[in-house]
Amino acid sequence: MPGSPHPSASLVVAAEFEGKWRAVKGYRFLNEGPGDLRVAPVAVPESDRLTPERVQRIKDLATLGLDESADRQAIESAFRRLVRVHHPDRFSRQSPEAVEAASRSFRALRSAFDRLS
Repeated sequence: MPGSPHPSASLVVAAEFEGKWRAVKGYRFLNEGPGDLRVAPVAVPESDRLTPERVQRIKDLATLGLDESADRQAIESAFRRLVRVHHPDRFSRQSPEAVEAASRSFRALRSAFDRLS
């Protein structure tokens, strides 16, 4: 039907030039003939798969302001630096809301560090 999207249109995106297509990340064209826009998933290496444990590690590292390549020393250094900033004792003379916000931040930092340790 003219004007209807290709069956796999949700898996392809237009390139810079009209009439040329590229598959979205994680997919490849089957290329079984001219004008064939069918795509298939690309095999993802085991090291790139997002397991629940890896997702949690990425979230914990992001809480500490680090990326996935951070080593143990960088994790400890970031934790110590952030504890000095967010420790609730620093806010003892502030409003109760500020103390509570600092407590929440400190608990998040502590739990992230504990899981990474």
